[in-house]
This record gives sequence, structure tokens and C-alpha cells, in this order.
Amino acid sequence: MRNRFVAILIIAMATLPATGAEKKPTTQPSEPLKIVWGPYLQNLTPKSVTVVWTAGEPSEGAVEFEAGAPKSGRTPPGKPFIPLPKEKYAQRKISPLSKDHEVTLTGLTPGQVYSYRVVSKKPGDGQAAACTTESFRTPTENPKSFCFAILGDTHTYKRSEELAERLIDESPRFILHVGDYGSRVVSGLLKPYKKVMRRFPMYMARGNHDSVKKHKQFVAMPGPGKDLYYSFRWGNARFISVDTNDRKGMQAGGEQYKWLENELKTTKEKWKFVFQHHPLYSAWGGKMDSRLDDERKLLEKYQVHVVFQGHMHNYDRSFPLRDNKVVETGGVTYITASGGCGAQECFPHAHRPWFVARQWRGEPFIGMCNVNGSKAIIQFMTSKGLLFDTLTLRLTEKEVPAAKSSGK
Repeated sequence: MRNRFVAILIIAMATLPATGAEKKPTTQPSEPLKIVWGPYLQNLTPKSVTVVWTAGEPSEGAVEFEAGAPKSGRTPPGKPFIPLPKEKYAQRKISPLSKDHEVTLTGLTPGQVYSYRVVSKKPGDGQAAACTTESFRTPTENPKSFCFAILGDTHTYKRSEELAERLIDESPRFILHVGDYGSRVVSGLLKPYKKVMRRFPMYMARGNHDSVKKHKQFVAMPGPGKDLYYSFRWGNARFISVDTNDRKGMQAGGEQYKWLENELKTTKEKWKFVFQHHPLYSAWGGKMDSRLDDERKLLEKYQVHVVFQGHMHNYDRSFPLRDNKVVETGGVTYITASGGCGAQECFPHAHRPWFVARQWRGEPFIGMCNVNGSKAIIQFMTSKGLLFDTLTLRLTEKEVPAAKSSGK
């Protein structure tokens, strides 16, 4: 029995590591890199565009792009892979090490279709992730005719995919988002509208559910507002995004107020569209929001044509208004366009407010505006394409540019 015990002891000691020997660390396979948000387009101009995306961890980034529509067979969807050699694409723009990437492509040709993809790569190894190849079209220098979409209060809604498909079918040149995308930013915006945001730039106003940090992450627009408020030009129209959370700055003499007045006063574009989250007038509120009265006076003074607004989860359109009165000319039309989350909230008033020309609720919806020279047609429709409101606007004789003489 003793001999048997000694034998077992010897075998056990033989299996122990030698004294002073270091135990080899167990190597865990690294998690594959993922592109978690984006890409999405910002600040599209005739000669440039900004591409934004977020990787799952700090990584080196690049946008690979070339003129022409995407070639079939390139970039199989959902398959991370080693980036193609540089010579496979006409151009590549590099982004430094970061989780959040923002790359501006310059030197583009006006009116040209470009295919592109974004690539993120872990530093020091060959692992990489890329999005599928997408495309965008730069506008011409001075388009006389174009269309844009209006969307708002996307939050989280089970039929968001239907609205996204409607937007793709309508193919706007860009989209105005009137705020409140941040409460469920992945399930409410980034997932259902992924294909939309990769093809068409979406310009977002900041809503009450959109934090400053989150808004700056998704908006990449130049100007003193640091992405919280900004403007851009498209054809003969000026689009101005206002941050209505900044109530102090929107009062007369505030920083944003002074910026807004300068934008309205100096713009050379004939059409003026403002988009923001909190409504100045709304059928749900039943009256004008006195906290934004200083802004209202500016909009009326410089004859803004339409204010697209959100916050109230339904649809309403005002008559042209000026000095709290309905007017035939020179008034501002206010449209509450909160169709992204279903537009199902009941109007709390037994009678329609005096300033409301049209109100509607019941289904998710989007808006489409077609601008053609001195004429603009605004239509709102459900995800199935059912039109429930149409408005036609025309520039006044004073606003229409005078015809140039041929000299003959």
C-alpha cells in the first residue's frame, strides 16, 4: 500500500511546472471591429460632402470613393473584410485614430453620382470593418428645381421602416428632421433609417430629447452655432436650423437671436425655410408660444415663407400669419410635422384654433417639398403614399428676380 502511494505522489509531482517557470498567458481572440453607427451624410454641396460614422472602438478610418454608381458585387453586405487595395478606388480620404469619424470629401464634381464606403481598421493589425458600398449625388451649382423631405419626432415606432421606404421611393435631395431623434436613437433613427441616411443628407434640428453631446455627434455643419444651430443654401433657398431649447439665446439680444437676424437679413436666396423643434403656433397648444415671441417677430420682419416644426405628435398647418393675424400676403406659414412616431395624439381642444388651416392625425407621415424657381409645392403623405394636405406657394413679384435684358 505504501509503495502504491509513493508512485502516485511521484506522478503528481512530475506534472507540476518546474520551479520558477512562468505560466503562459491564455490569449483571447480579439472581438471583431464593428461600425456601429453610420455612415451618414452631412453638409452636401456641389463640390464637397462630410461623411460621419462611429466604430465600436478607437480605430483608423477611411472613406474610399469614386465617381460613378456602385459596381455590383463590391462589398458584400454584413461581411467584415480587409480593405481593398488603394488602387481599387479612385480616391481615399483618411481619418485619424478615433471611435467617432468625420471626413470631408472635397474637389467633387457638381451634379455627379459618387459611390463610397467607409472602412475602420484596428491599429497594428489587419482586422477591419466596412460598410456596404453606397452612393450620393452632388447638387449642381444653382439648381432651379429640387425636392426635399420633412421628418420629425422619430423616437421609436414600429412602422418606422415603412416611412424609410417611402423616403427612398420619393428620393429627396435631402431631409429636414425637426428634432427628437435622441430618446431611442438606435431603434428610432439609426436602424430603421440606415439606408436613407447613407444616401441622402439628413439635417437635424435639436429637440428636447436630444442632448448637446448627442446632437454634436450626429450633426457636422459649419458655423458659430457649433452644430446646435446652422444654415445652408440649396439652389435659390436658404434653410435655417434653430435650437429652440436655447430660450435665453433666442430672446432679443441673445447670441442665437443675433445670428438668426443676421442670417435672415443677409441671405441672397429668395426662398427662406426655417426648421426647429418647438412650435411657435400649433393646433395642439391652441395658441402662439409667447416664449418664442422674439423669434416670431424676426421671422415675420424678414418674411420667412415656412417654419417646419415638431414636438406635438400630429400634423397641423397654419394660415399665413403676421402680427397674430391671418394675412393674404407677407405672412409666415407654420407646419407641425411630427409624423415619425405615428401622429396619433388627440387634439385637446373641442374647436379648431383660429389660425389652423388644416389638422390631421392617425398615421405616420412625411412631407415633401418641390421647389421649382418661383413656385413651391408642399405635400404631406402617409407611409403608403396617401396625400392628406397640399400647399402651393409662389414668390411675390418683389421676391422674383428680374429678367436679365439680352441687350437686343
